[in-house]
Amino acid sequence: DHGVDYQIVVVDDGSPDGTPEVLTELQSRHPRVVTAVRVPNGGLAAARNAAIEAATGEVLLFSDDDMVPVSTDLLERHLRAQAERPGAWVSHLQVPDECARTPFQAYWRRRLHGGTDRLSDGAELGYAGFWFASLSLPKALLGARRFDASFRGYGWEEHEMGYRLHLAGVRARFLRGAYLEH
Repeated sequence: DHGVDYQIVVVDDGSPDGTPEVLTELQSRHPRVVTAVRVPNGGLAAARNAAIEAATGEVLLFSDDDMVPVSTDLLERHLRAQAERPGAWVSHLQVPDECARTPFQAYWRRRLHGGTDRLSDGAELGYAGFWFASLSLPKALLGARRFDASFRGYGWEEHEMGYRLHLAGVRARFLRGAYLEH
């Protein structure tokens, strides 16, 4: 448990498979840690909003379902960054070599790594840097703001939320070394 008090909120956005049963089992085995929320298929923005409402902690760490932590101290790194400088902290995403099978995937991987590998720890990412695929921030910074659930397809809801947060004075910063694979 890394000596840290934490809660894992998993939102099942209307999965048609055995996900609800798996989550029920996880929650029964780890009732103090796992909170499973099932919502009708409303899209990523609605799922993120459901997670915000279910979260009981002061700091939120968003992580999409296709993110795999590489750093064993990922949570601690985010909490340390929040304690030192509260705000939006974005993890260091990487794409493993074996995932870049097509020319486009290889291009996308080069672009991602080329953009993040040069960033220093704490570098400000600008209004477009709110990558909620793996981002922490104090829940209080959200206030009453929630993701716009009219964004039902892939993406854009995080950029729109990030823009609103940026206008409110929240800055997204890069957390070098907090590695995840995408």
